Amino acid sequence: MLSWYPVPSCGGRVCVTDEPDLARKQMKNGPVIGYVGKDPDTLDGWSGVFYLIMDLEVLTPRYLELVWCRYYHLPLVIARTEDGILRELKEEDAPVLCRFYEEGGGDFLEEIPGEVRREGAAGVQAERLRIAAYIRHVYPVRGFGMYVLEQEGRVIGMAGFEMEEIAGESRIVMGYYVAPDKRRQGIARRICRLLLDYGKKEYEMEAVYLRVKKENQASIALAAKLGFKQWMPDSKPTDSDLLFRILPAWK
Repeated sequence: MLSWYPVPSCGGRVCVTDEPDLARKQMKNGPVIGYVGKDPDTLDGWSGVFYLIMDLEVLTPRYLELVWCRYYHLPLVIARTEDGILRELKEEDAPVLCRFYEEGGGDFLEEIPGEVRREGAAGVQAERLRIAAYIRHVYPVRGFGMYVLEQEGRVIGMAGFEMEEIAGESRIVMGYYVAPDKRRQGIARRICRLLLDYGKKEYEMEAVYLRVKKENQASIALAAKLGFKQWMPDSKPTDSDLLFRILPAWK
């Protein structure tokens, strides 16, 4: 079997085949998905093929776009909204992200390692390297991560999910940042709500946490609007930040 499935979002197409040798050959020319069927014994011989499926029903436009973007190292678009395009990072975002750090970074960006806070070209280069590593190791493995909000070609903010150890467990923490001139327009609220729905639908997230500085009244108010409740772990907190948690029924 050799079939071609269109990727409507980019006008390309992805090869789907149930022949391992043919899949490896086609991988030199474009993105390939191996169809292994529902018999687990058929997994033998598929080494080197990155995307394998057991049911053709998973070949949704969204999944095909994911495979296409990973093959060509393109940022996956998470959503197109009234506020702009929410997409994965790319190395060219480094200068604007460095500017966000200089502006204060909000609750989410304050944890960025110090080496990327250096000023000038050195800081931008360090951030490019960090983004490149993030693209290679986080999106393909974890699936979710940090995203940028791009409006008419300009990056105006960031939002997304990270993993953080809280009270001895690895937990999903959401964060956001909006450029100063774009605040007080409801952008953070809309993007965070979109992300919560996205996390529930795509990754069945059981709980999402939010870390907020005690003096950040705007973020505390936003947490309440989104349905977060203040949460205190059983163990003694390690810092003075406030923690909020939202459970699956967040609509």
